[in-house]
Amino acid sequence: MTCSPSTGPLRAWIGLLVLAVAASAAAQTTAVRLRPPQPANDYTNLVRRFEIAPLPPGGPAAEKSDALAVPPAREKLYEGLLLIQDQDYSNAIPRLEAAIAGDPSLLGAWEGLGWSYWKLDRKAEAEQLWERLLRLAPQNPMPHNLLASIAVSRKELEKAESLLRQSLSLEPTQFEIRLNLAMVLTWQSKAEEADRLLRDLIQEEPDRTDVRIELAHVAYQLQQYEESAAQWEIVCAVIPDQPEFLIEWARSLLYAGDLEQAGLRAQRAAELDGGSLRALNVLADIAQTGRRPAEAVPQIRLLLDRTSDPLTRSQLRSRLVGLMRQLYDQDPARFPLSDIVKETRAALDEDPRNVNLLLFLAEIHLLNRELDAAYQILDTVRRDMNPNNQRALRALLEIHLARREFDQAEQLIDAVYGS
Repeated sequence: MTCSPSTGPLRAWIGLLVLAVAASAAAQTTAVRLRPPQPANDYTNLVRRFEIAPLPPGGPAAEKSDALAVPPAREKLYEGLLLIQDQDYSNAIPRLEAAIAGDPSLLGAWEGLGWSYWKLDRKAEAEQLWERLLRLAPQNPMPHNLLASIAVSRKELEKAESLLRQSLSLEPTQFEIRLNLAMVLTWQSKAEEADRLLRDLIQEEPDRTDVRIELAHVAYQLQQYEESAAQWEIVCAVIPDQPEFLIEWARSLLYAGDLEQAGLRAQRAAELDGGSLRALNVLADIAQTGRRPAEAVPQIRLLLDRTSDPLTRSQLRSRLVGLMRQLYDQDPARFPLSDIVKETRAALDEDPRNVNLLLFLAEIHLLNRELDAAYQILDTVRRDMNPNNQRALRALLEIHLARREFDQAEQLIDAVYGS
């Protein structure tokens, strides 16, 4: 079977679908791709890029009205695509199957049928269908792209990368596929190549905000903080008052050394989102950067007053007690351990199962020679949370040695350091 890139008016209409995907990409990114730049878990956005977009107004209907006669297979294709638009996948499937049986060169039928299977959780059938298409039309990029979307959904990034590269070897100018490849590369920490791809793409289409967002993330990952901040400035001019974008801009400015501008952006983000943890954490980073602990402590307390969310308050208090510990090391008489204990217990009241805070409190008790209080906390961590927590085991070892309980200490030495 030969699936020619030129299949008449239908192919032109499929082209409109691709353009529709491109036009909606920035909105999809706003909804999904709001995260720091790290290879991670945001696979939904890329999968969406491969899906069929809503039919353009008058799409197939317009073609049918202009045609003297529509072949039966194409008629079934139109019916199936209209049903997909209405999310009626069950009824779309038999029509698209009939379209493929009548004319296997109708690539839109293969794509639509596969996604209909997928939407109905018949994912194995979708994969088998597109693998069959790949065998029938190995020189067409579409089956490579569709199978890449499945690989991405399974987090099989190396496989997705290979399929996308094969697609681009067949048709190097595919804009969306180059963008997809850049994202897959970023998630695999191949940021340098992703950066080159994204720069080429933004040169071709400077108004593609979704590409610029990816470029800002990759620049941050490459520690090009000034460049990342410059890209976020452009993004925020196009999409103003989006807290997540403002936070990323502030973070880039922070690491670029512009604390004043970083503070302004983070403050605005906190005003817009009601003082989220991410916004307040950036403000806390700014408060701590370039300041002595004694100067940072009151700044963190001001941030505590801005939120009532228990988990956000607990995380801010975690920063606070870390600063207080530094102050204790500098001047124990002026900054006693009892103040640190009080603040840490307040943090645990807001987040009782925070293991790091529990271990920190145990270590403060141990530092203050309050062995029983430290032991109770460490025993709780081992019993209720993680019996093999190495930090807890080392602290318990110190307690048993201080109590001259050498048999118990020897057992813990084996647990910590091995036989």
